[in-house]
Amino acid sequence: PKALVLPVTKDSSTLQYLTQINQRTPPVKLTLDLGGQFLWVDCVEDYISSSYKPVRCRSAQCSLARSKSCIIDCYSSPKPGCHNDTCALVADNTVTRIAGSGEVGQDDVSIQSTDGSNPGRVVSVPNLIFTCSVTMFLQGLANGVKGMAGLGRSRISLPSQFSAAFSFDRKFAICLTSANAKGVVFFGDGPYVMLPGIDVSKNLIYTPLILNPVSTASAYFEGEPSSEYFIGVKGIQINGNSVPLNTSLLAIDKKGVGGTKISTVNPYTVLETSIYNAVINAFAKELSGIPKVATVAPFGLCFDSTNIGSTRVGPAVPQIDLMLPNGNFWRIFGANSMVQVKNNVLCLGFVDGGANPRTSIVIGGYQLEDNLLHTLSAAQTSFRPKALVLPVTKDSSTLQYLTQINQRTPPVPVKLTLDLGGQFLWVDCEDDYISSSYKPVRCRSAQCNLARSKSCITECYSPPRPGCNNDTCALMPDNTITRTATKPNTKTMPSAQCSRPLLPRPPPPKQNHHHHVVSVPNLIFTCSGPLFLEGLANGVKGMAALGRTRVSLPSQFSAAFSFDRKFAICLTSANAKGVVFFGDGPYVMLPGIDVSKNLIYTPLILNPVSTASAYFEGEPSADYFIGVKGIQINGNNVPLNTSLLAIDKEGVGGTKISTVNPYTVLETSIYNAVINAFAKELSGIPKVASVAPFGLCFDSTNIGSTRVGPAVPQIDLMLPNGNFWRIFGANSMVQVKNNVLCLGFVDGGASPRTSIVIGGYQLEDNLLHIPSIAQPSFRPKALVLPVTKDESTSQYVAQIQERTPLVPVKLTLDLGGQYLWVDCENGYTSSSYKPARCNSAQCNLAGSKSCTTECYSNPKPGCYNNTCGLLPDNTITGTGTSGDLGQDVVSIQSTDGYTPGRVVSVPNLLFTCGSTFLLDGLAKGVKGMAGLGRTKISLASQFSAAFSFPRKFALCLSDSEGVVFFGDGPYVLLPGIDVSKLLIYTPLILNPVSTASAYFQGDASSDYFIGVKGIQINGNKVPLNTSLLSIDKEGNGGTKISTVTPHIVMETSIYNAVIKAFAKELTVGGRKVAPVAPFGLCYDPNSFPPTRLGPGVPQIDLLLPNGNSWALFGANSMVYANSGALCLGVVDGGANARTSIVIGTHQLRDNLIQIDLAASRLGFSSLLWFRRTNCANFNFTSSALAFS
Repeated sequence: PKALVLPVTKDSSTLQYLTQINQRTPPVKLTLDLGGQFLWVDCVEDYISSSYKPVRCRSAQCSLARSKSCIIDCYSSPKPGCHNDTCALVADNTVTRIAGSGEVGQDDVSIQSTDGSNPGRVVSVPNLIFTCSVTMFLQGLANGVKGMAGLGRSRISLPSQFSAAFSFDRKFAICLTSANAKGVVFFGDGPYVMLPGIDVSKNLIYTPLILNPVSTASAYFEGEPSSEYFIGVKGIQINGNSVPLNTSLLAIDKKGVGGTKISTVNPYTVLETSIYNAVINAFAKELSGIPKVATVAPFGLCFDSTNIGSTRVGPAVPQIDLMLPNGNFWRIFGANSMVQVKNNVLCLGFVDGGANPRTSIVIGGYQLEDNLLHTLSAAQTSFRPKALVLPVTKDSSTLQYLTQINQRTPPVPVKLTLDLGGQFLWVDCEDDYISSSYKPVRCRSAQCNLARSKSCITECYSPPRPGCNNDTCALMPDNTITRTATKPNTKTMPSAQCSRPLLPRPPPPKQNHHHHVVSVPNLIFTCSGPLFLEGLANGVKGMAALGRTRVSLPSQFSAAFSFDRKFAICLTSANAKGVVFFGDGPYVMLPGIDVSKNLIYTPLILNPVSTASAYFEGEPSADYFIGVKGIQINGNNVPLNTSLLAIDKEGVGGTKISTVNPYTVLETSIYNAVINAFAKELSGIPKVASVAPFGLCFDSTNIGSTRVGPAVPQIDLMLPNGNFWRIFGANSMVQVKNNVLCLGFVDGGASPRTSIVIGGYQLEDNLLHIPSIAQPSFRPKALVLPVTKDESTSQYVAQIQERTPLVPVKLTLDLGGQYLWVDCENGYTSSSYKPARCNSAQCNLAGSKSCTTECYSNPKPGCYNNTCGLLPDNTITGTGTSGDLGQDVVSIQSTDGYTPGRVVSVPNLLFTCGSTFLLDGLAKGVKGMAGLGRTKISLASQFSAAFSFPRKFALCLSDSEGVVFFGDGPYVLLPGIDVSKLLIYTPLILNPVSTASAYFQGDASSDYFIGVKGIQINGNKVPLNTSLLSIDKEGNGGTKISTVTPHIVMETSIYNAVIKAFAKELTVGGRKVAPVAPFGLCYDPNSFPPTRLGPGVPQIDLLLPNGNSWALFGANSMVYANSGALCLGVVDGGANARTSIVIGTHQLRDNLIQIDLAASRLGFSSLLWFRRTNCANFNFTSSALAFS
């Protein structure tokens, strides 16, 4: 069906709008809820259905519903609404505001289709998702109602599920009527035809929908947006006169309060008190000549109707206009503003919602009656193509395949050579590249990470222009025709976004189909110089890449328009036009043949080593390889060295497909075998002198002609699963001159990089379909790592899975550590370990300044020749040494911030091999240290680069368990508190001199420093030498944060001042006892009453810039040294401490801190005990629920 239809009636006793669906027997009556999240029904009473299925935890349906909890055990026999291990949602009676958890299920639902004018046949949705509730939830609903039909902004509302089931537009329309008639809901696009034949869809005025970021449901999980429909009312006029309002109430604030929503469960429009009073006063003023009468609840303004005339649009009263953006308005005439409450009494149908309502204006059902309300999905407000098309021509002089795009602002047609295996679009920016919408991509930006750039241009020595800007991301454009590319150690032109679109050109004229030209506003490409154009066809300005990367044209077009990551290419000779389709089929060729239905599929193979002219070590190839297993000619096997057909570990061998090679190129032994076998099959045809580049030619006067070209032996490329790629004469034979046909295969030499390259001529008039690009199907938004405290050492220990096969590796967490280092001397075995070679991109990324030229033992992890060296550092004992830089697989759990998700892998994570002696002083079983510091190869930086999420991470430690989040929030701790919303931010300060145990001159510190300006105790300033709080040019002084220091350490003069001031505040009531090392000030624990925030002692404030402060309450300032001593947890760091204040883990306990590397700031939550949670409360098994 193109659309569906549901009848709607109004219940006169409750004023609710009701509908009915066919789910089980008998049909189910439901209250219509425009903003409801989903369908829910009572499953306790008489729910009998053979087709009911519970939705299991962690299933695709559970994920679609965005469930955050599960029902583990149901304590009765299985039945609808009661199964073990099922997904749960919160069903919400939005009439009475009762909510509770219920099982998510699926069942068949049938509904009537429509063409917009008349009802059609009944259709079924076999597995519609809904939630089971209990009978008590029906209180307050109309008689006979069994649940509520949610039409809101969610992925499992009825409009969303109907749209998905039948692939029609995600739109719906609702038209309500009074109790004396029937209304209607249409699901899908118009027409919406009302008697006598009026298509109301043609008379609509549109206004944008606004997303309220905070749920307005009765019960919800923190971080959920509202499923209700909000619009941007800017003001109210009555009879053209503006009503004086507090307009701040009309906007939605950051807590989700305010704004205007539309509701079918509110019978009348509800206004915040000040708005309500202003409206009824203004309305009364306009009707001052009409006698008022006593009010009738719930209304506050009523009139004698005998004095009010009647019009076509209801009682003759002032019109009320809700003022909308762009000069539009929603006009409310008397039919929708006035309510006949009894004989001769008309009341203004608006209700006082109180002084502090959640929503300032709620437009109710009465005001919607006989108005068609049409809701478009936010994602459907503009044209979104299902596929794109580019025409392709063949240049007769170069045999290159060319296409053309419109790029820049104003648009300029740009001719490009098509490169099937190219990494990204590149164009010449030096020759007349003028565009007002060009933007360089900055180093370390999200776009730079997406492109997987490994270098930056720090300075360009000419005025800024496209291709020459400072601090820009760099890639290596590659002319794959001439094999010209910038080398890794040279400057490259910056990757860039062109914010005026790439405009794919219309289809070839012969297709003659309706189309739109669409825009990609920020397409990423790379600038080259004119020397790269050498060897390309005349007029060409670059190369259009379709390869296996995240910034190839297919990947970017797919991401821009959310269509399938597929594309198809059909090349032709120089006498016709070919085509590239981006997106899924159909791919229709004249005379109306959908070629997508005739495809044979074979797996794509990833070559793990780049085949580009220049590349960084560890990069895979962007070319498309397939698994050719052999070659047959006329059904006879050609004898080959089949080892050449596989890709070895160096990336050599195999079979790829190319549009930049005009003919198929074969390794010499394969080439000789093929031409010999082919000549043998054509032994009766006279050979003639060969014509370069071909090695086997024939007199064509002796060769017949067929529908598939010259009558020559067919060549079959044998593929997996018994399939083959058959090459007929039209693709194997080339007419080089009159009466001469040559076999169109070329000798590629004895040691080519790729054994078989299928060239453009062999692809002509074959549709080649690439069903997916090599982008990961799942990309996490964040990662999560559990942390435990080791009681004997007070170190915080995490565990990662590393190596092949994966091995659990325990690590001490080091907030300021430069990188991950592990002991490679003792039992490091991994088939996926790779050393980082000297002068490689990885070596440069790590900032290595040394190399291991020779290792005096057998090669093994940590001991290879010509490898990059770093200085692994045990920051507990202050011991450092040198070690090899290597790469290996690491796996870690993803998260949505609420619960753990699937495990993901980083295939080539950089780390340093340490020696076994470096483990001295670390917790038992620990094999290294996990560095989270300010470097490009810390865990935080590498995880961010691997998955392209923001360069942020958060750390939350407790006395038992804690958590590290990599990526942005939410960071949700039980009972459902998103701590990311509680953060206070202070700038991070860079210490220009390394604070590591061993370092090279010029290295900056990887520790995180903040700008503490002073200290207060109980609000009184502690007298300090404030010069110690700044970092001097030698890198001394300042305040850093550490996870390897258990307690706050202070330079001696600061330490003495703090303990003296603290003791002064406790001269009354605090009974001192002998100090217990390492502390210098201790008290009898019985001196202090317990509080919610720990022992009742003076508050210590670390004073920060901009008037902020970091408060240390008793839980973070006091340490129970033994049963008789409660000590101030501050340690004397000596008179010449390298860093004046080091904030330790006890002070971080149950405080979440976020490091925002991109913004160079630190966020801290203060003690979470305020919020009745702690850092051990990230639930690694289930979710938390928040109630309003």
